[in-house]
Amino acid sequence: MARLGWLGLALAATCCSSVPASAQEAMASTGDWQYGADDELAAASTRNDQGALFGLVCSPDCIGFIQSNQACVPGRIYDGIMRSLGREDRMPLECQRVGGRFALLFTPTSAFVETLRNGPQVTVFVRLIGTTDTAFRFSLNGAYDAIYITLATAVAASNQTPDVQTPGL
Repeated sequence: MARLGWLGLALAATCCSSVPASAQEAMASTGDWQYGADDELAAASTRNDQGALFGLVCSPDCIGFIQSNQACVPGRIYDGIMRSLGREDRMPLECQRVGGRFALLFTPTSAFVETLRNGPQVTVFVRLIGTTDTAFRFSLNGAYDAIYITLATAVAASNQTPDVQTPGL
């Protein structure tokens, strides 16, 4: 639950501005992604045309997120599917309310990292309410570099290894 605290700080900032984390000391962009860090966390994210965010926050442990106004049941774990060019992977997503919006949280895995390399976009399908899947589409232009820099920044700032399931990254 401590991770939700710093995730809340990062997502509250991304809700109303274009920076991926609050009080950014370092901020940059690559492709359609932005990334940055402050004394407590590092983050990378992109925003789609509907205003939903997709990204990663590390402090040094990492958590992936999709943040939107799309309602879900807090605490419930949904079965999601992440698709990109030539790939389809299952993606468990946990709903939480963060910063007045809903966030679908996930553990970054090697499948997530491989998807970032696949471009040009990723679509995450999840059935939140009823019988129709919600499709969240995001650009992957610049995603791999932004995520890699975010992970490296979190490791350097903490002198620890982040808790992610991404061998080789």
